[in-house]
Amino acid sequence: NDLPAVDIDRLKSDENIKTVDMISPSVTFIAFNCQREPFNNEKIRQALHYAVDKQTIIDVIYEGYGIPCNSVLPSMMPGYDSELNVYSYDLEKAKQLLAEAGYADGFDMEILVSNEIRSRICQIIQQDYASIGVNMEISVVEFGTLIELSTGEDFDAILLGWSQAVDADNTMVFSFHSDNFGVKGNRARYSNPEFDDIVMKARVEMDEATRLSLYKDAQRILMEDSPWVPIM
Repeated sequence: NDLPAVDIDRLKSDENIKTVDMISPSVTFIAFNCQREPFNNEKIRQALHYAVDKQTIIDVIYEGYGIPCNSVLPSMMPGYDSELNVYSYDLEKAKQLLAEAGYADGFDMEILVSNEIRSRICQIIQQDYASIGVNMEISVVEFGTLIELSTGEDFDAILLGWSQAVDADNTMVFSFHSDNFGVKGNRARYSNPEFDDIVMKARVEMDEATRLSLYKDAQRILMEDSPWVPIM
């Protein structure tokens, strides 16, 4: 169930093995500390989002077995918006946004990861960030240490995975509502009153179509504000 990507084609070629491909409910993402400068500026977060080449990460690290994320929600979740198209891979747009935010010459940052595969993901991102003037240091730490550090205030960014395919409420409220900073789940320390209002309305909305429409509104806000860069 958790095969290294490099083994998949070999196993598929074995006539004694039946393989089944499924879309995973897990989203691999970067979370920025939205309360820490310069990540408290949405243009900085947007610039860093434009500078992530999601398809190359999938091709190089996962042998092509992955789907670039256009939302914080996985594609099989009710309420997922398949029509969202906020970001492309665009280094010139990233440079423009950095300049508008007052960081035309870039800045230094650190990202925390907990294993070698995620470190390799960040190495690809690191090269593109360097091309827009952002020097990203990759720190590999034990998973428990990463979780402990990311519940506080003293970090720039983390790379993690989040798996939730049953209902959008848990992802939206647990991971992004402003009441849930840090240890309660909102590791990005993201706060947007409009978003909070929408997801709390969705939580109690009994009409399914209206509820799913609210989650689409919430997704657009999140992607535009970019507290996460959902990668794959």
